[in-house]
Amino acid sequence: MGETLSYEGRELRRLDSMHKRRHVSVFGELAVRRYVYGSRETQKHQVIPTDALLGLPASDFSALLAEWDQSFCVQGSYEQSRQRVQRILGLDQSVRSMEQMSVSMAADVEAFRASQPVPPAAQEGQILVLTADGKGVPMRREATADPPAVRAHRTKGQKANKKRMACVGGAYTIDPFVRMAEDVVDEVRKPDRPEPCHKQLRAELTRPIDGVEINGKERIFEWLAQEVLPRGTSRWSA
Repeated sequence: MGETLSYEGRELRRLDSMHKRRHVSVFGELAVRRYVYGSRETQKHQVIPTDALLGLPASDFSALLAEWDQSFCVQGSYEQSRQRVQRILGLDQSVRSMEQMSVSMAADVEAFRASQPVPPAAQEGQILVLTADGKGVPMRREATADPPAVRAHRTKGQKANKKRMACVGGAYTIDPFVRMAEDVVDEVRKPDRPEPCHKQLRAELTRPIDGVEINGKERIFEWLAQEVLPRGTSRWSA
């Protein structure tokens, strides 16, 4: 892009040394050497044309590898997921990197949820179902640190809670499952059950956000209440 580059009203120069960055994909690990633009070597690089040309992500890991990693992480522990990916691809990833990957991907969850359209009424079932369940989850390392507001209300000698409540909620519509008495008795012959329509699932963990303890159960029930408004009509029973 030349020795200098105009960016957001400023004139940036191409730094003398080529800078190396790590990129890990399903094919292995690469060291990408490229020129960068900025004010000086010790400050943040403002423009990196090669990264944009190659479509490199902000993190060290490709989008496909991150998707595969997290598909295992939602089914088991980080260590189990790391071992599975290592057996399949031969990549030696750390547990810490997979934890950080999960946190990074979670930053887009709220925007993704907000962008989801309301299911078409013609594709909905007759009954609106809302369900929720909770479970205590043991926490480790920095996740166990209570925010200041929680510590202030803890009495002297009271230990910090090593568990946080996780709550899972579900919302969907479904048609009635009409059965006769003989259908209930005859469990061998299972009649075709109606399929849930546009089923949505969410999970929230009680955790500190910006120094304030946020209750996961309350967030789930707030979301369930929001689901009633666009999806609930006078012809549905909840």
